[in-house]
Amino acid sequence: MHAYPWTARLHHFALGTPDPVRLAEFYSTTLLMEAGEAGDFQYCHGPERHMLFAQGKASSLVFGAYSLANDAQLQARRRHLESKQVVINPSPSPLFDGRAFSFQDPEGNTIVLGVADDPPSAKRDVDIGARLQHLVLTSPEPEKLAGFYSDKVGFWPSDQAEDDDGVVRSIWLRTDHEHHSFAVFTGSSAVDHFSFELNDWNGIRDWSDYFSSFDIELIWGPGRHGPGNNLFIFIVDPDGNKIELSAEMDSYSVHRPLGVWPFNRKAYNLWGAAPLRVG
Repeated sequence: MHAYPWTARLHHFALGTPDPVRLAEFYSTTLLMEAGEAGDFQYCHGPERHMLFAQGKASSLVFGAYSLANDAQLQARRRHLESKQVVINPSPSPLFDGRAFSFQDPEGNTIVLGVADDPPSAKRDVDIGARLQHLVLTSPEPEKLAGFYSDKVGFWPSDQAEDDDGVVRSIWLRTDHEHHSFAVFTGSSAVDHFSFELNDWNGIRDWSDYFSSFDIELIWGPGRHGPGNNLFIFIVDPDGNKIELSAEMDSYSVHRPLGVWPFNRKAYNLWGAAPLRVG
């Protein structure tokens, strides 16, 4: 597999919520995370998963934060963004140090780039572990917004789903070898969902059993996505945020060409219905 010139992984994000303490308590219990505070945020964290919650509108993205492999890559990415006339702002994240910075996309979403002190491992260090893996936004113009992340930021498009008229409805982008760590789907500007990556199919089983012990229902899945080929289940939190747990996502070379899928249920679930996507 050809080496990527730079790599990043979703390290954490901050969500707005009317009740940060309540939401932190939910994630602490449901996703086996420690709860506390970080700056002005409620903070939940576990092995390779970190979430922040701030007072605000439910399900609003305060910021998403990606960790690059090292400081040299971070500074190179900053120079790249500046060369593309992207305005650089200070980092709002209490989890990255002073090297981190942020920028806004054309729809006002804030993305932070930094270098984490806890680099990801190839395999979860606990049997029922879950690494924070991808963030998906919705946009009335997904192709345009994804184009910003591809052309300006330097993410690599992996696949897109098009309707019968050739209109792009979803685009999946990668920041390392994994099929996607970011995606944009059709809809009003919002957070669509976020995902935690498991070791394998057994993790889907184990987390489903764990959720059942709390009477938390799966709202979608088990299934297998088309783009990415990953297994999945979905639940929702008290604010209605959709939480995905995924496993066995495909990996690709940096030179892997863009794939095109028809906008139908098989793009979102090879095994059956896709009620959260195409009705």
